Amino acid sequence: MHAEYNYQFLMSKLPYNTKFFTFTRNPVSRYISAFNFFKLDKVYDGKDFDNAINLHISANKKYLVNTAKCDHCSRTVNSVAHDLGFDFEGYVNAPDNKVFLDNFLRKLEREIDLVLISEYYDLSLVLLARRYCWKFDDITYFKSLESSKKPVVSEATKKNILEFQHVDAVIYDFYNNTFWDLVDKEEGI
Repeated sequence: MHAEYNYQFLMSKLPYNTKFFTFTRNPVSRYISAFNFFKLDKVYDGKDFDNAINLHISANKKYLVNTAKCDHCSRTVNSVAHDLGFDFEGYVNAPDNKVFLDNFLRKLEREIDLVLISEYYDLSLVLLARRYCWKFDDITYFKSLESSKKPVVSEATKKNILEFQHVDAVIYDFYNNTFWDLVDKEEGI
């Protein structure tokens, strides 16, 4: 199921012992993929894909500095945070953004049992299966919808994306570290 995460709502509808897990993805590759999928390079008509991304970022310089609004950002910018129920208005208005974001991560840590990493999909599925005592058949999948044409983006633009995707970057770094801690504790991986 894909929906915006709301722990209180879900727990009012599901059994008390429900376990939650989710995936996160590198914020740079996720942004590039979404920007490409939603054809935002046509909205921000730069000389090439790389330039269009920088135009999008430039047009939204105030995003998460003094506004939670981002033009043409739907499903592209900080979408992992959005899906996890992050309060962007609260973040913008918080006296200390770092503390606000740290508190959000602690809340997720209490509520979500397992956060997996898309870049390590197969390994993530093994962890998932072991955590919930699933069989191999439960995690078997067929790969699809992977684009063979990847847009070319410069290292400077990737750095701009990472700064623009700050909230998702913090979430990703936190859970990437947690993921590898889990892998280290597993026998036979």
